[in-house]
Amino acid sequence: MSGRRHTHPLYYLVGVLGVAFTVTACAYGVMSFRSDRGGDAYGRETSAGLLGLMREHGGKVLGAEIAALAIAAVAAMAADGRATRRVEAESIQPSARESTSHEPASPT
Repeated sequence: MSGRRHTHPLYYLVGVLGVAFTVTACAYGVMSFRSDRGGDAYGRETSAGLLGLMREHGGKVLGAEIAALAIAAVAAMAADGRATRRVEAESIQPSARESTSHEPASPT
């Protein structure tokens, strides 16, 4: 065995979802801060772009992202556990084969 662990694609998915959630949470925080102040730096109300999306659907987007992140994280942990059990089973099997391979051959 090479000793190098295989990186499961679910790890990358968890990373991408984590970054997306972080960006969305920051945008939601900025939107909340700006709406408390009554608009942008010049006192204008902004409803276009990302901040408008956060105002209209921010809670739903954050909820969907956290649900997707939780599902992907649980799936990644399950895949890692399955891979660990498979590696442990493969490391046990060769030692069992070695003990049976040294038996004398029966004459026929």
